Amino acid sequence: MTNGDVCDNGKVSDIVVDVPVKVMHMMNARVGPMKEPEVIQNDQIGRLFTHFRDKVDERLYRIYYKRQKLDMIDSFVVFSAIFDVYILVMAILKYSENEITKIAIVALLLFVNILLFVLCHIQRISVAMRSNVAYVIWTLLTIQIFFDLSWNSNSGLPSEGVTWLVVLVYLTYVMLPVKLVLCILLASLVSIGHVCAVIIIWTQKSNNVTLLGNQVGANILLVVCSHVLGVISYIFSDKQQRRSFVETKSSLSVKVTIEKESKEQERLLLSVLPKHVADEMLRDWGEGGDGQFRKIFLTRYENVSILFADIVGFTAISSSCTAAELVKTLNELFANFDKLANKFHQHRIKILGDCYYCVCGAPDPRSDHALLCIHMGLKVVDAITYVREKTKRDVNMRVGIHTGAVLGGVLGQKQWQYDVLGKEVILANKMESGGVPGRVHISETTKSFLHDEFELEVGHGAQREDYIRLLGLKTYLVKSVLKPLEPDQVNGTAFKNDNHINANKNGFSKTGSPGKGPTLEQEEDGIPMNTYEPSGQRYDGDFGDDGENLEQRLQEALLERDNDAGVSKQLYHLSMRFTDRKLESRYQGRRERFSDMASVGLCLVALFTFLARLCVLPVTFYALYSFIIGMLLLVAMTTFTLAVNNNVNSCPGCLLRFSERVEKNIVPRILWTGFLVLLLTATDVVDIFGCAITNHSNSTSAKWMQPSDPTCKYPPYFIHTGSLVLIGIASLVQIGQFVKLVLVVSIATLYCVLDIVVMAQLFDSYDISVYSQYERDNTVPPSKFRLTAALIAVAVAVIYFGRRTDSTSRRLFLLAEVADKQKEQVTLLRMKNEALVYNLLPGHVAKDFLGSQKKDDELYSNAYDEVGVIFAACPNFHDFYNESAVNNNGLECFRFLNEIISDYDELLLQGRFSSICKIKTVGPTYMAASGMTGTVQVTKSTGMCGRWKHLDDLVQFAFAMKETLQKINEQSFNNFILRIGINHGPVIAGVIGARKPHYDIWGNTVNVSSRMESTGHAGRIQVVEETMVILKEFGYQFQKRGLIKVKGKGELMTYFVENRTEGENVMLNGLPY
Repeated sequence: MTNGDVCDNGKVSDIVVDVPVKVMHMMNARVGPMKEPEVIQNDQIGRLFTHFRDKVDERLYRIYYKRQKLDMIDSFVVFSAIFDVYILVMAILKYSENEITKIAIVALLLFVNILLFVLCHIQRISVAMRSNVAYVIWTLLTIQIFFDLSWNSNSGLPSEGVTWLVVLVYLTYVMLPVKLVLCILLASLVSIGHVCAVIIIWTQKSNNVTLLGNQVGANILLVVCSHVLGVISYIFSDKQQRRSFVETKSSLSVKVTIEKESKEQERLLLSVLPKHVADEMLRDWGEGGDGQFRKIFLTRYENVSILFADIVGFTAISSSCTAAELVKTLNELFANFDKLANKFHQHRIKILGDCYYCVCGAPDPRSDHALLCIHMGLKVVDAITYVREKTKRDVNMRVGIHTGAVLGGVLGQKQWQYDVLGKEVILANKMESGGVPGRVHISETTKSFLHDEFELEVGHGAQREDYIRLLGLKTYLVKSVLKPLEPDQVNGTAFKNDNHINANKNGFSKTGSPGKGPTLEQEEDGIPMNTYEPSGQRYDGDFGDDGENLEQRLQEALLERDNDAGVSKQLYHLSMRFTDRKLESRYQGRRERFSDMASVGLCLVALFTFLARLCVLPVTFYALYSFIIGMLLLVAMTTFTLAVNNNVNSCPGCLLRFSERVEKNIVPRILWTGFLVLLLTATDVVDIFGCAITNHSNSTSAKWMQPSDPTCKYPPYFIHTGSLVLIGIASLVQIGQFVKLVLVVSIATLYCVLDIVVMAQLFDSYDISVYSQYERDNTVPPSKFRLTAALIAVAVAVIYFGRRTDSTSRRLFLLAEVADKQKEQVTLLRMKNEALVYNLLPGHVAKDFLGSQKKDDELYSNAYDEVGVIFAACPNFHDFYNESAVNNNGLECFRFLNEIISDYDELLLQGRFSSICKIKTVGPTYMAASGMTGTVQVTKSTGMCGRWKHLDDLVQFAFAMKETLQKINEQSFNNFILRIGINHGPVIAGVIGARKPHYDIWGNTVNVSSRMESTGHAGRIQVVEETMVILKEFGYQFQKRGLIKVKGKGELMTYFVENRTEGENVMLNGLPY
């Protein structure tokens, strides 16, 4: 019988819930850095028509972006309501019978807008409905602007309503939840329609104005500039939203991935540990123990039946099979055993090489534990027929069962395995070794829990096992079933009540010779016996392989996170700043600071407004030189911004340092942006002071537009260009809402003062020139008030829009903060989960299992040619063990054993033992192996010392174990001793079971190592001659013991290892180490 479950113990350390740094370093060093889950791939964000390469990601993003746009629909409603209020007030002031219909229509539209605004704020409009609302509002607003143009065609000039058109074009880009191409198309259609309407209306008028083309040209320039600003804002918004989408989707993808991995890792953990034990260990993991002792996880169970089932003749099979063949055969056999264990309410404890070990009655107590355990044993005997037929070798199962009280739980800090401990377990093991191949061997204690369900015969176990003889126990062999199980006693609905064992039906004669029996390919009790699960089934937990489910979950999560509920509670209402100063500081540091496009947009506003003024206003000294100076400064500052932000190599280092300082500090950034806005405003306002007042004539002579004529015939264009300046401020992203508010209010106030106070006569002269005496006296409000009201309306709309965009920006920032925290949390969770799995499987095996879902026929196996194996037992622990009440029924004794094993586990965390893997403990016996972790690369040219350095490490580990035990003896006044056996050679390693994976090693090397321990001397390390020859190269001294008889091997020459002489150097590949 061999021992298994190799684990790369170095993957785990004393982890608490927050995973200490040493575990991170250790996992990175020993396993490799943890891979980040793949996130969506995207083109360079910031291009005009950027998109994600993955069509699914692009589709998800469009849904996400549409939702973001629809959350700002109230800004569209506000602008529409402001426009309605303006038209309504103007119509009331210009009241006449012809205006009644107009007033009624506009009032109705205003009511609708107010209603929509309220419904949007109380979230009574669904997402789908809001999308329709956006299109309806845009359509109604477009129609209103055209109707207003038609209503004012009898009075005024073609410049009437240009301000509203400019704002509508801009809002088309920033409000409608459609792609950029469609925004351009819709805005262009409105612009072209407006230009055509102006041309058609004013060319048909009998009193046609002079220079209609100039005014249309000025209108076109202003609208084109609005298009450019809209495109810039759209691109930036798209860039910002895509970045937020990437962060959010990445965070959620990681979360979903971690949940899926956690599900798989939990399954792996629960395949080894009962749920209540796993929960307790996870809850208390990393906490201090009981006083001077570590935390121990053991529970006493009364009346538990223990089954050991060993394959007789297994050594011959393992010597003749390849690694893959052996693992496949054992996987099929033990997977079937697991199925039977589930059926008969057994709990698998361990697979000890070729021995299957399970219990009934723990951790879930049952009154029929003995009955079910015997039925399990009978089915196990039946199942071996498959292996015998497949391998063509005379193999059999030997089953032993005993019943008694046990302690169930986990010992040690690494390589967790649930185990049952106590004297009754030892006796159950001896019942197996003293049994008969092909039969179920039970103790008299187990018989006492039966009620004539089986026909029994005397087992004569004392004749085959000295332990049974010394205890004077009477044993029995199960001959046949007299009372079949009831259907409700087993798991599964297709159970057959059959007497499934006798000399012929179970495939064996009374002497255990092979007969014809069922194979694993046949159905037994209505359940396919070929695999543990249906062939090809994958274990995906609750997630499955359906990518659409994952996509749907991500889509729902993205939309759920898109709301303002948590943002408003964290903001000051007026300034829109976070109440948490640290959060505000991080926001100012992470937000878009120097947007190249925004700075370019201000330059374009200056250019287009100047060209528009050239079309309709006089070319004066003030106009020309103010534009040249302002434009040069704007271009210089914008070029500097572009050069620095795009890392132009020719940019001087001092400028880079200056830019970095401006970007990192909010005050310099505000001053820089404020100066840009001041330059833009100056280039637009200075022209006003160069205008002369008109001569109050209604003449429309061509002299109006001569360069030598300083009179301003079309002053409304100052207001139109001012509106464009306000829109330019709205497109800025390097400043917050409060700064925008100050700038907009200041600039709007400046224009109002200029229009109403400073240049009042200019607009009065315009009214006299354009409108008739009747209109001036009775119907038309003064232009300075009308245009100022329009400018104030635009300013209010820009301010509200700025608050909404800032709120959205802050919400995206909070989502990014949450995403970062989630990434940190899931990273820690992943590290903890991986550390847990590395407690169950070696690192390289764990990664293979965690990275994919295994089918039953996808097995892990490997053959190693040069491996060292150690067995270290504490033979006098059984003398120390006492199940008296003083020792809490043996619990206190195992507390000492837990300390010993835990100290051994901690030794393996040292770097010098990195080539050694722990193999699970069996009672007081500790097993480890070297040369399988892959920490050292060995080639054909590597010398003996290089190839077997891990064996030297294994011997040093043995001496370290002796020193550790000696310290424990000194502290506890005990006299525990170690008996150690070491061997080297080839082994076969593999994982048995995809659903309940169990890593194990097999081979003659393991068997001989076990015999070296069991036949050794207390306090000594015993090796065979071949191992001695290798270790001699490392400077070890030996004491020859001589020939000893080893079961199954005959006589072997053995030696006791003495430690190396201190200071002695051994040459490794010609170099001392």
